[in-house]
Amino acid sequence: MQEWKEFRLNDPGMGPYHRAGLAGLTASLVMLGKWNALPAALDSFEYDEQKLSMSGFQPTAESLHSLLQAVYRLNDDGLFDFPVLESWGPFQKAELQKLYLGSFLQHPSARKAEGKQKEKNSPLDEKKLEYSYLPLRDFIHRDQATCQRIAEAVAKQKSMDIAGWALPGGIVKHNAVQETGLKESPEKFFLLLFAPLGCLFFQGHAGLSNGERDKRTQTLVAVPRPRQLRSFVDLLLRFYERTGSERASGKVPLIRVQGVKEAALQAAMLLHLQNTPKLRRLSCDFTVVRFGTVSWSAQQKTRTALFSSTCLSEETVQKYQIAHDKLHRAGKGTHFVYCPFLGQIADNLVLGNDEWYRGISTYMTDERRKSMIYWQRRLGELVQEKMIWKEQSRREFVGLMHSAIRNRFGKVSNEAKHAGGDLSTFFKREYERMRQLFVNCRTQEKFRENLMDFVTRTRPSVPADSTRSENELLLLACEADWREGKDLSLLALASYRGKETEKYLDQGEE
Repeated sequence: MQEWKEFRLNDPGMGPYHRAGLAGLTASLVMLGKWNALPAALDSFEYDEQKLSMSGFQPTAESLHSLLQAVYRLNDDGLFDFPVLESWGPFQKAELQKLYLGSFLQHPSARKAEGKQKEKNSPLDEKKLEYSYLPLRDFIHRDQATCQRIAEAVAKQKSMDIAGWALPGGIVKHNAVQETGLKESPEKFFLLLFAPLGCLFFQGHAGLSNGERDKRTQTLVAVPRPRQLRSFVDLLLRFYERTGSERASGKVPLIRVQGVKEAALQAAMLLHLQNTPKLRRLSCDFTVVRFGTVSWSAQQKTRTALFSSTCLSEETVQKYQIAHDKLHRAGKGTHFVYCPFLGQIADNLVLGNDEWYRGISTYMTDERRKSMIYWQRRLGELVQEKMIWKEQSRREFVGLMHSAIRNRFGKVSNEAKHAGGDLSTFFKREYERMRQLFVNCRTQEKFRENLMDFVTRTRPSVPADSTRSENELLLLACEADWREGKDLSLLALASYRGKETEKYLDQGEE
C-alpha cells in the first residue's frame, strides 16, 4: 500500500474543517514527539508553513487506529486525555468533553458512553470543586470501524460518504436522492477526523427578548481558516498550554459567548491578542457553527447558525477586548457573568459598524432591561474608554446626558425629602419615566421634542474634557439619525452610575 507522505494546507478542496484538521493533527504529533510517543506506524514527521510531511505512514486499518488512539486518548474514567490537553486539569477536560458531546459527538451513534453521568471533585483552594461528565468508552473519530472504512476506501480507490459527525451539516439533504450527500477522498476524510482538535469551543448563553434563555445557543465551535500552518500550530499549542495553566485548577471561570460573531471575536482574541504584545495581522479567520435545540427536534443538538468572518481587523478585535474586559465578571462557581448587551456589541463590531452602541434601545425596551441595571457601573467605565469611540462627540453627548440625569435625580431627591416619601420609590419611578421618555420615540420629531424638553428641564453641564458646547452636542444628536440619538440617550441612562442607582435601584446580584 502506498504511503501517505504529505498534506498541504492550500491543496484544492481544503475547506475550513480540513484546515482545522491538519492543524489539529500537526499539533498532536508535536506533543507526541515531545513525549517520544509517536505510534510505531509513523517513523517521523516535519511541517512548515504550507505542509505536513510524514515518513513511513501507510493507511492500513491498524496504522490508522494506532495513530487515532494515540491522539484521542481516553483515561480509565472515560475522560479526555488528549496529548494537546497535557496541562489541563480534569475539570477543564470534563467541560470540553461536554462541548464535544454538544457538537461533533451530539448523536448517540457517534459515541459509546456509559449510561449515566459521573460525579467527581477536585481540590480548589482547600475546597472541593464538584463537576460531572458523561464517561466515554469510545467515539467514532477513533474507533476501529472508522479506520477500517478508510483503509477499504484507499484499497478500492473510492471516495467516502461524509456524515454530520465529521462535517457538521454535511449530510444527505434528501433521503430519496442519495446524490445530495457529500463525498470526500480518503485523505481528506482522514483530515476531518482531527478537525475538533484544531477548533475552539465555547459554551453558549444567550437571552431572548422575553427574558428566557435561547435554547438554540448552547455550543459554539470556532473553526479556523489558517493561512500558514506552522504559525497557526504554534498559536494553537500556546492556547492549549495557556488555557490549561490558567484554568486547570478552576480558578479562572469558563468562557461563554452569546452568538456566532462574538465567538469569532473571542477566538481571535484568545489566539492572537494574548500571544503577541501587538496584534499586526490575524493569521486566520473563522467559520463559527452554533449548535442548540429547536422546537421540531428537541431530542438532539441541531446546527442552528453559521457565520464566516472575513478580514477581522486589529482594531475590531481590540475594541471587542475592551468591551469584554469591562462587561464580564466572575460569577458564582466556575462561570463568568456577562452583560446581555455584549453580544450585540460584538455583532456591531464584526459587521463593521463603528457605532458599537447601536441596538441598546431594544435591550432597554424588552425584558432584558431588568438585567441591564446591574451593569450600570461597568457600562459607565466602557463609555469613558476613548479608544472604543470613532466619534468622540458621541461620547461627549453621553457625558452631557449623564449630567442631565444626575441633575434630575438631584431634584427628585429634594422632592422626596420635602414630601417625606421613600427615596427608593421616587428614584425607581423617575428612572422608569426617563426610560419611557426615550423608548417611546418613534419618529425623528418625537425624539427631538423629548430630548430638548429633557435637557431644558435638567440644565446639564458639558463634560470637562469636551471641546464642544452644549448646543453643538445637542445639534449633532438632533441632526444625526434619530435612532442613533435614541440609542445614545438610552446608553446614557443604562451607563449612569450615581449614589441614586447604587443605593436605590440595584436589586442585588444578577
